[in-house]
Amino acid sequence: MSVAEKYEKEKAWDVAYRVMEKIMPHCENSEVCGGLRRGNETVHDIDIVAQPNDFFSISTKVGQLGGKCTPSKYSLNIDGIPVEIFIANDEKMFDVLKLVRTGSAGFNFELAMKAHEKDLTLKYSNGLYGLYAAVQGWDSKVRKFKYYCNPLRRLHWKEDDMIMTVLDEEEYLDPHNRNVQNSIFSRILEDA
Repeated sequence: MSVAEKYEKEKAWDVAYRVMEKIMPHCENSEVCGGLRRGNETVHDIDIVAQPNDFFSISTKVGQLGGKCTPSKYSLNIDGIPVEIFIANDEKMFDVLKLVRTGSAGFNFELAMKAHEKDLTLKYSNGLYGLYAAVQGWDSKVRKFKYYCNPLRRLHWKEDDMIMTVLDEEEYLDPHNRNVQNSIFSRILEDA
């Protein structure tokens, strides 16, 4: 397993600002996510979530920067730093992708576990974006219990509402408090 290269936040923010400057005129919403949004001193890549208002123009700008485009993600490499732009089709998808792409992986894992304890599930694919009511059922193919989403019972799609509902918080949890060392996931790893 190779160790991902780390980049100082100052250099990464410089690259992120240059990318944002190019895509923002063609977006309804856009935000730098990942480790930069969480305030990390170093990052291994730059994550951006964008809701284009003009898909052709944003694809052209990304192409001019040397990027590769798929319908859901644009990938580039600027000054040696990998940049991924995740594409949201609407405001709901934007807010959910912003939550998921901000991370950390440990925070997302903890959020999903706590949602399941309340018979809820966080969905961010296949047209389902948000926090939904769920029911636990047996999956005979994989021989374990799974949480099945009720697509008719979306409870929240705004980042702050999803976090506050799942974590029983009265205030929004700032991204700086979502790093893996602050999560239950890190404690699970320490105990293993």
